[in-house]
Amino acid sequence: MMSFPHERSRVGPIHRHFVECVFYFLMFAVIAVSVEVCSAIAYWSGLVLPQPIYRPEYFDCSGCKTINSVEAQSLSHSGFMGWDYHDPDLGWDSYRNGKRVGPPGFSACGSAFGDSFTHGDEVRDNEAWPFRLSELLGCEVENFGVGGYGQDQAYLKYLKYRPKGQVVLVAMNQEMMRRNLAA
Repeated sequence: MMSFPHERSRVGPIHRHFVECVFYFLMFAVIAVSVEVCSAIAYWSGLVLPQPIYRPEYFDCSGCKTINSVEAQSLSHSGFMGWDYHDPDLGWDSYRNGKRVGPPGFSACGSAFGDSFTHGDEVRDNEAWPFRLSELLGCEVENFGVGGYGQDQAYLKYLKYRPKGQVVLVAMNQEMMRRNLAA
């Protein structure tokens, strides 16, 4: 049977929207992968960051204490990058007890681990996403995020504190994955 251009398509609007959504998703994936591949090629070729990211000689200092010789202590109210405490097991941390203040009066039902995105470095306690999630759920999602942490540090922090609750959220984003590769 021949089809003429003026005849209506037999494809329904739901099918058409589904195909459009799949198309846009695939285009986004192709663009994201292309950006990552170009970034990797630029990095490996030396066009971006011609020096290695980690330079041990840059971190050498005279009189510095090793992690094992420093007890958990307060440095100052300002701290460096929000890291006010040094924990002998984890390194630098934002809070002495390992977590940010949650909503008052809630019992713990879960915990969140990650970097500055989880911690909410540039927002107040009540604006961080674990705090907001706690309010929505009606129970506290404890915020164990620390700015600059990688997955390995977040996991070590989980092993140290083993928080109460049935759910453990490990927030991962693109920057955290790059940090893991650079380490």
